[in-house]
Amino acid sequence: MLKRAVYLAMVVGVAGMVSAVTLTDAVLQAFVDFDWNDNTFNSITDIPGDPGTVYNITLFGDNWTDIAFGVYNSAGLNPGDQWELEVYNPDAYQTFVQLFIQVDGWVYTTDADSAEGWVDAGAAKTFVFDLDPGISIIDAVGLKVGTDGWTGRPSGSSLDVHVVGGQGTQARDPDPANHDVVPLDLAELCWTNPDPNSESGVITCDVYFGTGEPNDLLPGFGYELIVEGTEETCVAIPYALEQFEEYHWAVDCYDSSMHAGEELSVGSLWDFNTNNGAPMVYSGPSQYLWLGHAGDAGSATADFNATVSDDGLPADTLTYEWTQTSGPAEIIDANGVVVAEEPYGSKTADTEDISLKLTAAGTYLFELTVDDTDRSTSNSIQVVVAETPCEAAQAMPTYVPIPGDISGDCYVSLEDLAIMTEHWLECNSLMPCAGG
Repeated sequence: MLKRAVYLAMVVGVAGMVSAVTLTDAVLQAFVDFDWNDNTFNSITDIPGDPGTVYNITLFGDNWTDIAFGVYNSAGLNPGDQWELEVYNPDAYQTFVQLFIQVDGWVYTTDADSAEGWVDAGAAKTFVFDLDPGISIIDAVGLKVGTDGWTGRPSGSSLDVHVVGGQGTQARDPDPANHDVVPLDLAELCWTNPDPNSESGVITCDVYFGTGEPNDLLPGFGYELIVEGTEETCVAIPYALEQFEEYHWAVDCYDSSMHAGEELSVGSLWDFNTNNGAPMVYSGPSQYLWLGHAGDAGSATADFNATVSDDGLPADTLTYEWTQTSGPAEIIDANGVVVAEEPYGSKTADTEDISLKLTAAGTYLFELTVDDTDRSTSNSIQVVVAETPCEAAQAMPTYVPIPGDISGDCYVSLEDLAIMTEHWLECNSLMPCAGG
C-alpha cells in the first residue's frame, strides 16, 4: 500500500546516491525544544522534509528528542496525506520512535502500529502517520526518539532518518474542494493521483459517490461504485444533483508496481453540498480622483461598477445597498439617499452600479451589500479625492517620484532647474564637501 525504499543501500551501500545532512546538537537545540507543560514547541526552525532527504540526527535530552520537519506545511502536506519516514538505527542500542503532527501549536501523537514502535540495533524500520482528513491546518510533522531514562539509549548517539514520502499514496486535491458549496450543474469530479511506486507502475482508481451517512466498514464507505479501474482523474457525475443535498465521494487507488496485497490505497471521504451559497461581491479597485476632474470644479465623480455573482438561490432575487462608512462629507445618508442629488430623495443607493458626486477632498469608504433573501455579502471600496491631479497621483501606493522633480509637482520643469541652480554647491555636511 505504501511506497518503500531500500534505505540501507542508500545510506551505507551506494556512495553518492544520497548525501546525508548532519545536524549538530547546537542546531537541534534551536528547533526541538519541546515543553511538556503546555504541549507546545518553544521554537521551531523550518527543516525541509522533502522526500528523498536523509538526516543524521544527534540525540540529546533526558527522555525524548523531538525533531520537527515541514514546518508551516513546507513539505507540501495536506489532510488525508501520509507522512512517512524510515529510521535506521546504526549502533547497539534499541530505541523507540513515535511520529507526531503539530496542529495550531499542539502536538498530536497516535498509538497506531504504523506510527510508533521499537527499532532494533542495526536495523531499519518505516513509520507512517495518516494525517486525519478532518484536520484543516498542519503546522509541522516530525518524530520523537526515546533516549536515556527509559530506553537506555544515551544522549550523543545518532540515528539516520530518511524522509521517504510526504504525499503518500492516496488520491488528493479533490475538485470540488472538500465541504465546498457547488451549483446544480456541476458535471464532474476530479482529483490528483498519487505517484506510482516505480516508473513502470500504473495508477487506476475506483470512484464511489452518493448521499446519506457513510459506513466505515464497507468499501467506498458504502456509497455507489460509479467508475471502476479508471486511469483518468476526472469522472462524470452519474445523475443530476438535487437542491439542498450533501454528497459524499471517495477515490480508492491501485498501484500496479506494488507487491501483491499492497496495491490498494483507500481514499479519504470527501463531501460537497448544494446548499445556498452567499453572493460573491467585488465593489471594484480603489479610485484616485481630484476636484474638477469631471468638469465641476467643486466636486469629483466616482463611478462604481461592481461585479456580483450568485447561484440563484433561494429565489433568484438580489437586493443591493450602498452605504457610506467614512469620508469628509456626507454622500449617502442613513436612509440610503444620495444627498448630493437634487431634489433630495431623487436618487437612492440601491443599484449594483452607481455614480456618486463627492463634494470635498479627502478619503471616502463605501460598502456594497448584496442580499439573496437568505444570505448576504459585503465588500468595500476606497475613493481618494485630492485637490489636484498631481496630489491624486501621489496618493496612489504605486506612485514613484520622478528624479529631478524638486518642487514635487509631478513635472520636471525650469522651476526645478531654478531651485537646483539657486542652491548649487551649497553644503550642509559636518565635514567639508568635495569640491566645495
